[in-house]
Amino acid sequence: MYVTIKQRGKSCIVSVCDDELIGKTLKEKDLVFEIIKPFFGGRKEPLKELKELLEEYDNITLVGNKVVEEAIRLGFVTKDNVKTINKVKWAICLG
Repeated sequence: MYVTIKQRGKSCIVSVCDDELIGKTLKEKDLVFEIIKPFFGGRKEPLKELKELLEEYDNITLVGNKVVEEAIRLGFVTKDNVKTINKVKWAICLG
């Protein structure tokens, strides 16, 4: 997975996506979701590090079936909060 952490004043915005999605554009009907390097293409981390990120930060955008399913498995995201575009899951986790 790729992880980007951006400090904005006193808060942080964290973006996490599956490896294979960097640089892709997902389109479905009128919705376009660009998974661009400046927002998602930070450092590469193993999926097992996701739990630590979810525990530490309270504003995380998750894109990709692997990272979203892991967040669900860990109990940080419910299936009701998951959206899908072109069969790719995404969710926003607000702590």
